[in-house]
Amino acid sequence: MLLFLSNMAESKKHKEHNTPKESKTILKTNKFLVTLLIGAVIIIGVVFYRVSKLEKNFDSAKDKIPTVQKAKPTEVSKIDIKVTTEDASMGPTDAKVTVALFSDFICPFCGAFSGESSKMMEIMKSRDSSWVAPLPNMINDYIMSGKSVRIVWKDMPFHGEEAILVHAAAKCAQEQNKFWEYHNSLFAKLGSEGEDVYSKENLEILASSIELNSNEFNSCLESGRYQTKMKEALAYGQSIGVDGTPATFINGRFVSGAGSYPQFKALIDEELSK
Repeated sequence: MLLFLSNMAESKKHKEHNTPKESKTILKTNKFLVTLLIGAVIIIGVVFYRVSKLEKNFDSAKDKIPTVQKAKPTEVSKIDIKVTTEDASMGPTDAKVTVALFSDFICPFCGAFSGESSKMMEIMKSRDSSWVAPLPNMINDYIMSGKSVRIVWKDMPFHGEEAILVHAAAKCAQEQNKFWEYHNSLFAKLGSEGEDVYSKENLEILASSIELNSNEFNSCLESGRYQTKMKEALAYGQSIGVDGTPATFINGRFVSGAGSYPQFKALIDEELSK
């Protein structure tokens, strides 16, 4: 028993007296653990502070959110559209309501708007079964019935040189008083597959199909006399803010895109009633 206690005392004495190397290692380890612990406490404190602050700000923001109210429609300023004798039109020149159509013969949605592109009208109806082409219904309800409405075509050849050539061809048709017939034929061809619809040759063939004087039309197209005018027309549209087609102005009130006819009819009737 005495021997056992003596051994225990020696063992304890041995453990309490580590070598200098061992003591140095233990000291470094303890310093590292203390530093790590202090760092963890600081990080936890910072995170807690930020979370508390965010929660406080969020609660404050919720109290400041206003009650949602139905927005009132904003009255868009009217734009004074320049109409000249060179613009193709239908209806009386002194009409109470002028509907100015900024359009591009190569624009798919303009084809839908015109009521002549069966392909595009099918696409529009697939999106909205109640959709109705605006232009043919405007013509039927206002022009054919003799109401005081004038529809004016404004060239807007957005699609580059090809569009400028096509618009120039329509102006050549206008020289023979067949702008609207050529307009309808161009849009009817929109999206045709397997043929270069807008080549000069096909534009001349299209002119023949509506019984234009081929020599006069071809000479007009070859002369290039409308190319510069079409570029000027494009610049004019852009100067008043037209950045897409179709763009319609009803007594200067802007309507964007190829919406359904009732949207346009409501504005025309409103202007007529003033």
